[in-house]
Amino acid sequence: MEEYGQTNSHGGKAIYVIAYFLILAAFMAPAQSLHMGEAAIFYAMVVAGAVLVGIVLGVKLIKRRIEASRLSGRGFTQLMFGITPDLVEGSVEYPDTDALPATSREMIVVGESYDDILPDTIIEENPLRLSDYFQPNIHTILGAMIAICGVRRSGKSNLIAVLAEELGRFSVPMVIFDTEDEYGTLVDRRFLPRSLQVGSEAELADSNSAAQYRVLSADDAYEFGQSILEGRLQVVVNLRSWQDEDAAVIMSEIIDGMNDWEQSKRNEERIPVMVFLDEAQKWLPQNVGDKYVSRVCYEL
Repeated sequence: MEEYGQTNSHGGKAIYVIAYFLILAAFMAPAQSLHMGEAAIFYAMVVAGAVLVGIVLGVKLIKRRIEASRLSGRGFTQLMFGITPDLVEGSVEYPDTDALPATSREMIVVGESYDDILPDTIIEENPLRLSDYFQPNIHTILGAMIAICGVRRSGKSNLIAVLAEELGRFSVPMVIFDTEDEYGTLVDRRFLPRSLQVGSEAELADSNSAAQYRVLSADDAYEFGQSILEGRLQVVVNLRSWQDEDAAVIMSEIIDGMNDWEQSKRNEERIPVMVFLDEAQKWLPQNVGDKYVSRVCYEL
């Protein structure tokens, strides 16, 4: 083993020496064409050395990448030619997806099927009638954080309206921050028994029911937030009726007032309330660069 290691080490050095002189020979002709004399030979030697070092480092880097990818030499060659590569022995084997058609969107559940997990219907006591087959107990919704996601026109706004209407049957106080002025029709005693719409004075004339419309400004938004809980109100806030900056401040003040009202009560005196934020990505964007309002509003 020792003799083999020495032979292998000497052989590797010999390869580097041979490679160096081959590279040097390739650079000699262009260097001499510059008519620089002995300086041309010196520069050719330096460049040949730098190229050799670059090649050695590049080969080592590629080797590490291959090892990290758990590819065999054959697998790497297959990858270069666009063929699905073979993994080295002991690698993780991925499930065979050839059994599914290429256009299928079906997801594979490992270990058990959905039929073993979910019942056909969920109809509980004190139900929210969200559909014929899904009627959860109101207590599973109150105090929960719910995210409604979907592509455009998939029914997100309709689900919010149905959920608000069902909670309204139990006289749950709520606030719907209406970004696109879509929920004004809920301000009706048939849907929300204690309903009220708030917005700017300019939108008063366009309200469905002036008797259930209140003009709101940033100055009285905090006190209004407290009155929502005090009066068990079900409020639709027309954010579109203000400039975005003003709408953001009014939202913050209302939430602040509601929070302070709850904090001022003992635990047994506090009441559940639902807050809906429609088109949340406008007010709470994933990227700060997509914001509609200034940083000052976010710091409130």
